[in-house]
Amino acid sequence: GRMANSLLVISLMESEASSEALAAAKVFAETNPDDVEAQNLLALTYLTQGDSASAKATLERALSMDAGNRAAARTLASLAMRSGDTASARSVLDTALDVNPDDLQLLILRADIARRDQDAETVERYLQHAIETNPDALRPRILLAKTLLDAGELQAAFDVFVGVSLAESPSALALKAEAASRLGRYGAAKSALERLASIAPND
Repeated sequence: GRMANSLLVISLMESEASSEALAAAKVFAETNPDDVEAQNLLALTYLTQGDSASAKATLERALSMDAGNRAAARTLASLAMRSGDTASARSVLDTALDVNPDDLQLLILRADIARRDQDAETVERYLQHAIETNPDALRPRILLAKTLLDAGELQAAFDVFVGVSLAESPSALALKAEAASRLGRYGAAKSALERLASIAPND
């Protein structure tokens, strides 16, 4: 069945039997031409072989079947960004976000494109939305705090972490300490640095 085919391809990739994985993925995709996940798996197999062009064509085929497919959109946008084609990446992500407006990874990728475009306002908009819809995720908070610190918005950067458990996140603690220090809130900076030292004593 479908699951068995997927597992076969993945196990072949993991065992580094890449030519066998590609052959199995091609058969799976050809026998299931309308299955978006079969196309995604074939694209990933092409990528493990270093064949970006075939992966791109396969992902485009997957998105023509399901424009909102998150996995295909993320992979295709990442490929486009790697080749410097931010316009294509933006278009793919905007279409996928129309269908999945709260998807954390799509929002972070879209914010990254805005960062490359040097559009800080758009970066903040996508990351704020990511935080509102995924309040427990630290990654958008870390990226937003970096953006705000770079813009000199120190209080806003500090506020990103207020009321949030930073648990075992050295990046978040370091950013909170930097924001607090630059604001002259040395007690908060010291507290964050002590917590950071306790979880990363050798750094």
